[in-house]
Amino acid sequence: MLELRGHRSSITALTISFCNNYASSADNDGILMLWELESGHCLHQLQNKGNIPVTSLALNYGGTMCLATHLDGNIQLFRILANEISTYKQFEDLNNRIITMDF
Repeated sequence: MLELRGHRSSITALTISFCNNYASSADNDGILMLWELESGHCLHQLQNKGNIPVTSLALNYGGTMCLATHLDGNIQLFRILANEISTYKQFEDLNNRIITMDF
């Protein structure tokens, strides 16, 4: 059994890539982490703007893109590269709260 350590507050979302090589997790403080499952190492950590809790996550097949929905109704699409993770697209001021989504 693999144990992933790094979050300091309650986990609010977790997803595993379809290829089973990566996982993404998020917590109540709005911190998103990308994990390599074979080693258990955290590859990237990102604090979202405003520390808004993440409500759901989705990784694409190869673990190169991550979708995150937030408690305030916003959605972020992250591009994941070998040495960085960055916001690729952000959808704000959505009228409805998104509960879940997928690639």
